[in-house]
Amino acid sequence: MRKIGKKSQHEIMFIVFQLMMIAAIFASLMFYVGSLKNQTLFKKLALSRDLALVTNILYAAPGNIDYTYSTTNLNFSEFEYNLKDQLVQVIEEGRETVYPYGDDLLFETVFRKISGSNTIQFQNTGYLFLSRKQREAKPDLFKCPYVEAKDKGKVVVGFYNENPLANQIAAELKADKEGVGRITTADTLIIADIDTETYGILKIEIPANPQFIKQSRKLASLIANNAFERGNIDYVFIIPSTNNDLNKAKTAVYIKLSKDAPIIDISQPISKSLEQWLK
Repeated sequence: MRKIGKKSQHEIMFIVFQLMMIAAIFASLMFYVGSLKNQTLFKKLALSRDLALVTNILYAAPGNIDYTYSTTNLNFSEFEYNLKDQLVQVIEEGRETVYPYGDDLLFETVFRKISGSNTIQFQNTGYLFLSRKQREAKPDLFKCPYVEAKDKGKVVVGFYNENPLANQIAAELKADKEGVGRITTADTLIIADIDTETYGILKIEIPANPQFIKQSRKLASLIANNAFERGNIDYVFIIPSTNNDLNKAKTAVYIKLSKDAPIIDISQPISKSLEQWLK
């Protein structure tokens, strides 16, 4: 009977040892992977990042949006959710997993803590960005920044050249009408002109000055939306402008209407918009 030499015995023992180490490492790895199945950290990380991405996209959308967020491979209802201080919070038993998102300071953001739900209803409409459905969204309209306006004060209709649009707006609002260069005091200023080079276009300039842009953009957005609803305007542009005349009032818009558009389709929406602006 042939004996195994000491060298061969060492080699066999070394191989057995290696196999045992590999088996131990494999068993440990399987135990670790198995334990992760019962942990929720990765789920919360995935959900927080996904919700932050969705929030950023909905903020950046040019029109109004009504969107229902849900998941297919994750149990969404096992956590609580809150969006606060530019952080998506996924909460489990009081422990938070957070991920940042970008906020638009021109708008009021209203989020409520959500728990026990399989979905989150986002709505970017009107003055608010909501985390639950509040009302039906109107797509393709301009979003308005949130700002409280308690009094429109002295309303003045201005013009660079005498024109029927300024006359009609002043009559509709029962407001003073004056050439822009002669205006000295106004709380709300509406400059109106006829654009003889365009068709079916309403262009609204607002002051680029950060001190006035928020309240002026709200009024411009309301005017644009109300004009759209009448159906005779094809395109509306709201443009921040460095025109110094727009700094003569706390709220100011410079309206340029194409020559083919009915004047009444702007004068009446302006009156309606000023009423909505105070709400």
